[in-house]
Amino acid sequence: AAAEFKNYIENGSDPNLKTWAEVELKGIEMMSDMKEKVTLNVKNIGSPVNNPENQSSPALDADGTIYFGSLTPPKESKDSKDDGIHYCNLYSSSYTEEKGYSKATALPETINREGYHTANVSISPDGNTMYYTRVVSEGGNMDESKIYASTKTAGGWSPALEVTGINGDYLVRHPAEGELYGNKVLFFSANIPGGKGGYDIYYSNKTGEAEFSEPINLGSINTPADEITPYYIDGKLFFSSEGWPSIGGLDVFSATWNGSAFSQPENMGKPINSSVDDLYYRVNRAGDKGFVVSNREAPGSKSLKGKTCCDDIYTIEKRKFILELANIIKDEAKKPLKGATVQLIEMSAGRDGEIQSKTNNDGNNISFLLDKDRSYKVIVTKNGYFPEEIQLNTVGITEDQEYKREFILKKLPPESDVEILTINEAIRLNNIYYNYD
Repeated sequence: AAAEFKNYIENGSDPNLKTWAEVELKGIEMMSDMKEKVTLNVKNIGSPVNNPENQSSPALDADGTIYFGSLTPPKESKDSKDDGIHYCNLYSSSYTEEKGYSKATALPETINREGYHTANVSISPDGNTMYYTRVVSEGGNMDESKIYASTKTAGGWSPALEVTGINGDYLVRHPAEGELYGNKVLFFSANIPGGKGGYDIYYSNKTGEAEFSEPINLGSINTPADEITPYYIDGKLFFSSEGWPSIGGLDVFSATWNGSAFSQPENMGKPINSSVDDLYYRVNRAGDKGFVVSNREAPGSKSLKGKTCCDDIYTIEKRKFILELANIIKDEAKKPLKGATVQLIEMSAGRDGEIQSKTNNDGNNISFLLDKDRSYKVIVTKNGYFPEEIQLNTVGITEDQEYKREFILKKLPPESDVEILTINEAIRLNNIYYNYD
């Protein structure tokens, strides 16, 4: 990809595409020096919050209830009415340490209005206001998107109230309350004419209940591409962008407020970001727990039509200590062997078969992060070689530790009739004979 981008920069004719190629090239160069933050554990939140359709905008209430947007899944029964139109609605799910998240419940019709997609939910820092959008969409195109708000009352959330001062003849999305210059403000993304291009991030000063001043463009944060899903906490603005150097798709960036301006955005790196889309980053004040939404391929992901078709909600937790498995792969002459694949299979009770797989075509070192009190199997494979495997466990480990394991792969003999089978790889049965009737 780098060679193709360089070629277009030198020989291309479209200046906009040249600029885009330069940004992508910077992203590729950034990847070579980027180290994964091993202190963070990013994991699919799983059922019952995620389903095979898209999920979005995880937001925590003060009592630990999660609010989020989700497309209604298709009807499973042939007898059920399914007209093919699935609206995005807002749901909530409570959490307990014993049982995890409860079955998701749709918010009432005073918020989830029939015929509209209701999404992009966020909760104000004081927990008293919920912001969200109502979208009119036909044929996959957004025709209208406006911000609404509800206030927390003794009986639940109040009916939707359209905010004033922000909505207009353009699309407004992703509201999130914050603070600038000592004032409460609402950050959001919008395609207001006169911006830098695509969706820009704006803010408006709060002047009353669901009342705001005219939108103000955040300027240097924005690029000719899309900047979306802003989230502000303790002087830091987090957002997703396609216009700053990334490691693929939408990446999460952070910028710090110095009292008069935001710093240049910084890429949040791995494992927050991936080679696909990463957005709706939310984190608590302690910085040890949060959420991100991604369509990455990962254990536990639920995708309707393909491995990266749909967005899932992922939890982010700061590890109390680090257990890292470093695999060094060599051939029989003890020389580095590139292009091997390592599968990490979790064998602990109730989690059998969860697989992480990594391939390194540029080197012979492949690392994984391990959880405590777990049992694992590690399988190393490469075309033309016999596989190798080991078992290990992290039971009783209470401090940072690195497990280094060296694998020596033996080459298969020429014209060998040995067939290597891989876990979870489909095996085609060519001729199946059976009795009639």
